[in-house]
Amino acid sequence: MKSLNRKIWAILTGVILLVGIVGTAFIYFPKDKPETVEIYKDGTLIKILPLDSEYTEIPVIDGDKENIVVISNEKASMKYANCPDKLCVKQGEVGRSNTPIVCLPNKVVVKLIGGVGEVDAMTK
Repeated sequence: MKSLNRKIWAILTGVILLVGIVGTAFIYFPKDKPETVEIYKDGTLIKILPLDSEYTEIPVIDGDKENIVVISNEKASMKYANCPDKLCVKQGEVGRSNTPIVCLPNKVVVKLIGGVGEVDAMTK
């Protein structure tokens, strides 16, 4: 009887681990490869560029608020920001469509957008 209970628990544990691994794969490995970069300032789209372009620096300047977005090697990064904490610069390069770069003090958002048919959210 104890042997049967151990087998059941071993199978149950294996199934739970397998479901966790598969679920993690769906979250961290998006189906669509990002194709474009969208740059927003104060919630307004100001620039759309292809992600596969050569090394490109895009300055985003609004009064005394300044950011420099870089696109290279099919990734985007924030090269410079004059905000106090510089978390957007420290974030480094992003290459997945579910990881935006956000400079909250300067109100700049960089989004990587996938291929045709990408769904951000669905409601009923």
